[in-house]
Amino acid sequence: MAQAHGCLICAGSRGDDELRRVEVWRDPLWRLSTSITAPVVGSSTLEPLRHIAHVTDLDGEEAATLGAVLARVARTLREVTRAELVYVNVFGEHIAHLRFDLAPHRTGDQLRGGPAMVDPDASLLSLEKLGAGADRMPAAMAS
Repeated sequence: MAQAHGCLICAGSRGDDELRRVEVWRDPLWRLSTSITAPVVGSSTLEPLRHIAHVTDLDGEEAATLGAVLARVARTLREVTRAELVYVNVFGEHIAHLRFDLAPHRTGDQLRGGPAMVDPDASLLSLEKLGAGADRMPAAMAS
C-alpha cells in the first residue's frame, strides 16, 4: 500500500496509540478503528489503507467500494450500539488522509447534529449566492 511519509493514519497500529483508538476491522482496501476516548460509544473512523489525502482525490478500487463499505460499517455501528442513527463526517484539515468519522447517536447523548454544526454567529448566505452555486453544478457534473 502506498503510504505518505509522516502520515499518522498511514502508520496504522503505530498511529493508533497516539490517536487513542483500536483497529476493529480491515479488508484489503479499508480499515476501521474505534476511539477509546470519545463522547459516545462506538465513535469510529473508516479510512483507506492506501494514502489518499482528500475525498476529492478518491479513485480506483476505493472509489468503487466506498458506498458498500460505508453503509456496512454504519449499519453495524447502529446495530452494535443500538443507536438511532449514525452521523458521518468527512474532515481533513488536521491530518491529510481521507477518513470518514462515524458517530452513533441516540437522543440525549453528547452529540449535536443539524444547526449545532454551524457557527451560530455566522451570517446566512443569500439565496442568490446559494442558487449560483447550485446552478453551476449540473454542467460541472456532466463534464
